[in-house]
Amino acid sequence: MDTKQDGFKSQKLIVLPENIRQECSKNIYSKDIYVTDIGFFPNAKFHYINRKNGVNSYILIYCTSGEGYFSLSDSKEQILKKGSLIIIPPNTPHYYGSSLDDPWSIYWLHIQGENTVGNLRELANLLELRIDISAKFIELFNEIYDLLENGYHNNNLEYVSKILEHLLGS
Repeated sequence: MDTKQDGFKSQKLIVLPENIRQECSKNIYSKDIYVTDIGFFPNAKFHYINRKNGVNSYILIYCTSGEGYFSLSDSKEQILKKGSLIIIPPNTPHYYGSSLDDPWSIYWLHIQGENTVGNLRELANLLELRIDISAKFIELFNEIYDLLENGYHNNNLEYVSKILEHLLGS
């Protein structure tokens, strides 16, 4: 079976360049929490990621249709289904992938910052989102994506940080 990390029809994907990440980490308005990577993978058949050492950011994955699976730190594999959200802590070995029979559609973010622990540690788990929260999550996600797509100006990056706090708070 061929697997892939990205390249899905109609996907959205932004990876902030390292110099922009550095700016975010030093900016008084964004240093507490900021996005480093963001994407939406619709009907992501064959999607699979395996990170034996994890990454240096929190990863948030929200499944809006279909299903997939994940495992953290060699724990038992779990199902991620429609309406489920997982937050993977930094430097945590993990793998995840889409179901072959019912491929998932996922919104995902990589998040860093001085205050990410305070914002995300309590949430680092498998969660089920209510429908009203789901709609708000997608709305805020799209607002973040659109701002980043329009450039990495300080005003955009600072506003993205505030929207991200709102998204996580909801």
